[in-house]
Amino acid sequence: EMVTMAALPGMWELTVTVCSVSKGMGLSGFRVGWTYACDEIMDVYYGAAVNCQGAASTMGQVAVMPAIRDDSFIKDYLAVYERRARYAYDLFNSVPGVSMLLPEAGFYAWINISRLGPSEETVRRLVEEAKVNVNYGKFYGSEGRGYIRLIIAAFLEDEECFVAMERMADLFRTMSEERGIKG
Repeated sequence: EMVTMAALPGMWELTVTVCSVSKGMGLSGFRVGWTYACDEIMDVYYGAAVNCQGAASTMGQVAVMPAIRDDSFIKDYLAVYERRARYAYDLFNSVPGVSMLLPEAGFYAWINISRLGPSEETVRRLVEEAKVNVNYGKFYGSEGRGYIRLIIAAFLEDEECFVAMERMADLFRTMSEERGIKG
């Protein structure tokens, strides 16, 4: 169950909650977000935002308004996300030398490919041979080394997503065999 820190006793005055349509509604790319906080914090944030950051684009704000007015689509989005996350989890954990935890949030999956060799080689081969592009984990801090980040929401249809993941798994199996990795 998701419990916001601001709802806990005594935490409203100490908490800033940051939201975005990218993460909260699966509408990445619009760059529209908002914050919740007590008046004292918001007064400081407002001055900083106006002077330093500026506003989200008017076009982006207008484009997301239907989703904000009626967020009932999120239920269907969550079902798609959960189906794809489970598929990725089952598929990649079946490949020798590859592992991942079942994602609990977000629209991406972290795949541990550290046993396959340098992540640069793995990512290069994914692009060239499997025709799939991913993010290097190393760009997300030291904990990301040896991982790749796969955006599982990048496709409109499940089948396209599953086919891309199967191409990845086939390449991972090939790399496991090349390195003599068993189970």
